Amino acid sequence: MTTPKEYLKQYRRITEQIRQLDNDVAELMEERSSIQIRTDGMPGGNEVAKRVEKLAIRIVDLEKQNLAKRNELLTEREKVRAVILAVPNAKLSKLLDLRYVHGMTWEEIAEEIETATRHVYRLHGLALLEAGEVMGGQKKV
Repeated sequence: MTTPKEYLKQYRRITEQIRQLDNDVAELMEERSSIQIRTDGMPGGNEVAKRVEKLAIRIVDLEKQNLAKRNELLTEREKVRAVILAVPNAKLSKLLDLRYVHGMTWEEIAEEIETATRHVYRLHGLALLEAGEVMGGQKKV
């Protein structure tokens, strides 16, 4: 069983996976656009056209695969965000959002919510408890 902290950390990992899926397609498209097709009737032009065609097919296939995976990841990420938003205490919910969605440091969070960094650590513990309750009574921190 995952702790609330581990569960919330998924948000940034999922975001990175989505970014990587997008980068994979972009790299293939860049490779395709860098290939020069010769239309001057010189030998070799047909081979280049075939190479571009193969790349185009790979791009379409990869886009289809990535779309399904991307939708799955977005659904999981939305579930994590829903837990954060469901934390009843607005200050604690904001703390979790700043930490797990926006990736802010403890010092940045302390400045944002106008409190001492040491107090942010305590609030974070309380926020994780509330997130655990939202997740179904799970109280591990």
